[in-house]
Amino acid sequence: MNTTVDPASNDLSISWSGAAQLPGVLNPVVTTPGFYSVFLLDSVTGCWGSDTVEVEQDGSIPVVSIVASDIGCDPLNDPVTLSADVTGGIGNFLYSWSTGETTQSITLIPGDFSAICVTVTSTVNSCTAEACWSTDVPGPLEANITYNNTSCFDSVGMFAYAQGGVFPYTYTWNTGESQPYIPFPVDGIYIVTVVDSRGCSATANYVVENSPDECGDIEGNVYQDWNGNCSADAGEEGFPGLIVRVEDASGNEYFAYTDVDGYYSMHVAAGDYTVSVIAPNNLWESCPLSAAVSVAPDDIAVQDFHIKPLALCPAMTIDITSTTLRRCFHGTYSVQYCNEGTQEAADSHVEILLDPFLSITDSSIPYTDLGNNLYSFDLGTVQANECGNFWFKVYVSCDAALGQTHCVEGVIYPTGSCEPVDPLWSGASLQIEANCGSDTLDFIVRNTGTGSMSGPLEYVIIEDAVMLMQAPPPAIILAPDDIHHIKVPANGSTWRLEVEQELYHPGNSQPSLAVEGCTTGAQFSLGYVSQFPADDNNPWVDIDCRENVGSYDPNAKDGLPKGYDAGRYIEPGTDIEYTIHFQNTGTDTAFTVVVRDELSSWLDAATIVPGASSHPYKFDFYGDRNIKFVFDNIQLPDSSKGQDVSQGYVSFRISQKAGVPLETKIENQAAIFFDFNEPIFTNTTLHRVGKDFVTVSAWQPFMDGLNLRIMPNPVAETAVLEIDGLPENTNWQVELLDLNSRLVQRAELSGTQWYFERGQLPAGVYMIRISTGQQILGAGKLILR
Repeated sequence: MNTTVDPASNDLSISWSGAAQLPGVLNPVVTTPGFYSVFLLDSVTGCWGSDTVEVEQDGSIPVVSIVASDIGCDPLNDPVTLSADVTGGIGNFLYSWSTGETTQSITLIPGDFSAICVTVTSTVNSCTAEACWSTDVPGPLEANITYNNTSCFDSVGMFAYAQGGVFPYTYTWNTGESQPYIPFPVDGIYIVTVVDSRGCSATANYVVENSPDECGDIEGNVYQDWNGNCSADAGEEGFPGLIVRVEDASGNEYFAYTDVDGYYSMHVAAGDYTVSVIAPNNLWESCPLSAAVSVAPDDIAVQDFHIKPLALCPAMTIDITSTTLRRCFHGTYSVQYCNEGTQEAADSHVEILLDPFLSITDSSIPYTDLGNNLYSFDLGTVQANECGNFWFKVYVSCDAALGQTHCVEGVIYPTGSCEPVDPLWSGASLQIEANCGSDTLDFIVRNTGTGSMSGPLEYVIIEDAVMLMQAPPPAIILAPDDIHHIKVPANGSTWRLEVEQELYHPGNSQPSLAVEGCTTGAQFSLGYVSQFPADDNNPWVDIDCRENVGSYDPNAKDGLPKGYDAGRYIEPGTDIEYTIHFQNTGTDTAFTVVVRDELSSWLDAATIVPGASSHPYKFDFYGDRNIKFVFDNIQLPDSSKGQDVSQGYVSFRISQKAGVPLETKIENQAAIFFDFNEPIFTNTTLHRVGKDFVTVSAWQPFMDGLNLRIMPNPVAETAVLEIDGLPENTNWQVELLDLNSRLVQRAELSGTQWYFERGQLPAGVYMIRISTGQQILGAGKLILR
């Protein structure tokens, strides 16, 4: 490919981009068809030029692929034949394999190589082509059996699973079963044979020996100690719904849960343990704080606890969960509430704000319509340690788009906590609302507090999945009842505004609001609302944002927030709220449903909060990080009796452990047992822990008509930054900052161009800030390769 430069220069910097990498010369040799662009910069005069050309294939270049014979059951050791299949090109061909052979076909053992490549060369024009075959073939088929009853914990049965081979698999047990699961196996020898789709087989065996003499029990009662004397007095009731932590000498943690009478129990291996009770909040304290317990084989160790109040105050909590939502159908929302405080809550009520596309049709308790989709449900007086629930049905409008998100917010009153307010708090409290106009979406930030802000307003705007680079706003300090407008176009994007709450603000509010469907046209983006957390970290607030669906799996699990982009990224410390949906698709009524969930090792079981559900349940732990929801006597009809009556759901909220490494995957799956049938496994949810994962827009002007071009971008060594739309004779400056906001380059400029030289800067993403010194003109992104 020949490049002509006019006027000629010996001081050119040459950069190519396109279908293949090319050297920085004027006349490179091209062997791959496609589009190519060249960027030329005269390092002396500062002049530059660029052009684009398409290189087409005339058929003279051969194309080669490698065809492999069938792979045996031991793919790393069984021989395989590879053949070079050539299309196109001219004349005969010479073959050169990376293994040294020169024939068209070769036979080898894949396990001896990581990859095998072949180069073919035309004997007429010497054109070449290359192909490689990866030896990343399926591993040998292996069969495995898991069974956890040997650690003295509640057994969920015996599972066989396959690794390697080619899916699907069949399972055959020596006991006659043909499924991978055997519930409640008795003592004996179990052998499973697994066969993959190629007919390859593998076996595994397991000997079940239940030895009760190796195990013992820890049990006890947890009491409400209202007089604070750390002893059980007549009339003191048990404390339900508390987590009991059991830690062995190696630091391994196990958990139990107190029932409605405050009783707990755990089956453990014989040994020494430290037992403690996790109080519901700072209004309570356990007595003793912890206790040393020794468990003898086949024995029971008893340890009671007393939970005493430290201050008198109500502490309300709320959780909202719903069925799967479908357009033109009814759905049900369940609300669970508790007073986890030490004092009754008089005149308590719940206010529910419905999505505009939802309309309430029925409820289990009376409600008052307050207007504007807001409804109030009166609870009366809620005693300390009292919980309750109610439900309401909604109709999902047929006008909703498929996949549209519907958010329902619940607030239980009285709100707030009795914890002392930080004396450094100014009294300011920020909240966000939004109005969708004819061509503008108007976010309104309001100071609903009693004091002025102590520092300027800080916020972030995200359009769909892209964070807009924001110029530092004027020093906006809101006094009580003051508002500030942040306007964005009503272009159909999903817009999200995040505002930094006032320093030392009580509670855990992080104001944010996402708006979907504000558009001047008929189309708008979908699926972005739930990728980030809602502003419901305070226990008296819960926001359930759920996308409506068409067809769906009735036995499924979801986790909110669902995470950013395909990687499902969430920030460290972000709580996850899981919902498990189930449906009786059998042919008869299910009398018992058990949902079992093996928590990820990156989740903190001590923080779990069982949530709202479709039916009453009993919650408990088993094993080291396993939980179960037992729906006794649920009498769930089969689906032939109706979709609504045959379905159920349950939710729980849980926190990450401290210090989870970045890029860690948090995966979770549930198993659903209907009576004595084999389990139905849900999908596996995924969240990935990360930071700075939101894409930042490449250029965001803060002055109308201002455009920035960086040529090329990404940058290897040099580039030209050109700015258009700047008034004549304007002096301006460019600042280059790394992702830690550290200044790495600055230039004072006039005219319209800046010649950038990389120097020793490492590869990565850098932020560009353009200003006049007094005014920010725009911000952009530069990538160094």
